[in-house]
Amino acid sequence: DILGVAPSTRYSITGIVRNANGLAMRGVPVSINNPPMPVASTNAAGRFALNDRPKGTYIVSATINGVLVGVRVTLPATTGATAPNADIVLQPKPATTVRSYTGSGGSS
Repeated sequence: DILGVAPSTRYSITGIVRNANGLAMRGVPVSINNPPMPVASTNAAGRFALNDRPKGTYIVSATINGVLVGVRVTLPATTGATAPNADIVLQPKPATTVRSYTGSGGSS
């Protein structure tokens, strides 16, 4: 330590982004929203790591094709794990049904 100040402990948040079928998703942007930090992208196995975070609670989110999913993560992990699991499953957006009606007007 410098000048009697101990360095603060830093942590990593790791996880895997999967689609609704359980398949790992490559190239998905993953970020921490509080406070905002640079975006990481998932690798070929769907894994990501957000490193060098201080103790605290974070919302980790992934976005693809307009679908945003977030998970809450607290550092350090209370289970004794070295890095909390922040796995994210991206579900498809619900389908929007658009109905079109053609009316026939007239008098009889």
